[in-house]
Amino acid sequence: MNRNYFSIISIFSILTGYSILGIAQNQIHFSGNIANCPDSNFEIGKVDKPNDASEWQKVKIKNGIFSVVINTKEPTVLRCFFKAKEFDFYAMPGDSLVLTADYNKLLASTRFEGKGKESAQFYTVWKQNFNASHKTDIENRRNSTPQRYLELRKNLLDLEMAFLNDYVVKYGLKESPFFNYYVTDFKFSFYSALSSYIEDHNSIEKDGIKPEYFPLLKLLDEIDYNDPNLVETEAYRWFFMGYINSLKYRQLIYEKILPEAAKDSAFWFMRCFVLSKKILNKKAHESYVMTAFFEYLTPLNVGTLAPYYGQFIQSCSEENRLILGAAFKKYKKLSESHKISSNAQIKKTDGGLKEILNDYKGSLLYVDFWASWCAPCIGEMPASKELQKTFKDKDVKFLFISVDEDEDIWKKAISVYEIPGIHYRLGKVNRSDLVDKLLSNGVPHYLIVGRDGNIIAQDAKRPSDPSLVSELEKLLEN
Repeated sequence: MNRNYFSIISIFSILTGYSILGIAQNQIHFSGNIANCPDSNFEIGKVDKPNDASEWQKVKIKNGIFSVVINTKEPTVLRCFFKAKEFDFYAMPGDSLVLTADYNKLLASTRFEGKGKESAQFYTVWKQNFNASHKTDIENRRNSTPQRYLELRKNLLDLEMAFLNDYVVKYGLKESPFFNYYVTDFKFSFYSALSSYIEDHNSIEKDGIKPEYFPLLKLLDEIDYNDPNLVETEAYRWFFMGYINSLKYRQLIYEKILPEAAKDSAFWFMRCFVLSKKILNKKAHESYVMTAFFEYLTPLNVGTLAPYYGQFIQSCSEENRLILGAAFKKYKKLSESHKISSNAQIKKTDGGLKEILNDYKGSLLYVDFWASWCAPCIGEMPASKELQKTFKDKDVKFLFISVDEDEDIWKKAISVYEIPGIHYRLGKVNRSDLVDKLLSNGVPHYLIVGRDGNIIAQDAKRPSDPSLVSELEKLLEN
């Protein structure tokens, strides 16, 4: 590593009052140099804790140099969010980590030095080794029989566990919380994959659980959720979001144990709340409910979820009570006194996607598939507004196509989030095979459509990607 770089970091440490050698035991010091970084800041937060927005910190980055202190009393996984990229790393209180990377090839170039470097480096090493395998797993999930998919996914889990065991032996991490974290993370990623497979292939509401899916379901039903060795991981929480909400809940509806589902998000939330309380221990239940709140809680439904918040805070920790209280206050304020902007055009259509696109032949189109309940979709809206300002006087039209089922919620979302552009809503009647194929991995999803009405990019860059502007400008020149 470059000696001048350590000099830069040393000077930066002096200026900020940090000491690379003397690290507080309840802090993680993280600094570094990311070459070719186009962003002036990034966000860093703990992804293995319930969705705590207050834990996310904005970090300034100038000429690639940054430094930040994260306060924590326990080991954690930190995620760095840039405008168009992200990466994770594991760290423990007392770690002092120095990063070098190239933004243009972030995953491949990420290198950690300093105390805790081995556990911090693990994620990027694992990701590079198993990226292709997980892409293949998505294809297997679509195309394999239940038994075959179980075999393939089990093989992937075995490979990951062997990789982890080799890594912890090599670096002496076997007895650390790091090892327990990734054992749990890999296992619950496996369980989540099985849950998703059943949900995608087996129409429970219509057929119940078919016999060929019993081996998969048996594995999920026999997990000891009260095992004290289970560590909270992001995969652990999201498994319950999928399993309880999308699979177990629907199974119980089919078996007439629970009533029919309603569209109201408060109804869904309360049923999930009750079911998780039966299955999980107190700590896991609280973690799940926190995740569920932040999954369902938006400015659109803050009023309907408020009574359940009132029930939950009677038994939850003071920390989570404060987190939720701040979120409810924020969303309540956002939900009030909004009207649809004159810059938003609400359109109705009796046709599908092709008919919509045909109406704009002659113009370059940037199409945003989204939904009011989709947090990543909403997260991209500020960047989308800036993008529209950039092309205000140019022949680019911005179409927003929602997959919301409820028309009133769709319109309210356009108002609350103040989304300019041309808006359509495609209900189930208007959904074509083309749309289903484009949205096979869900929303958000983006298209670029040429002046002739043909799709140029089926998987276009997000509005927050800095390279999108130059791509659209080049297309305008042709």
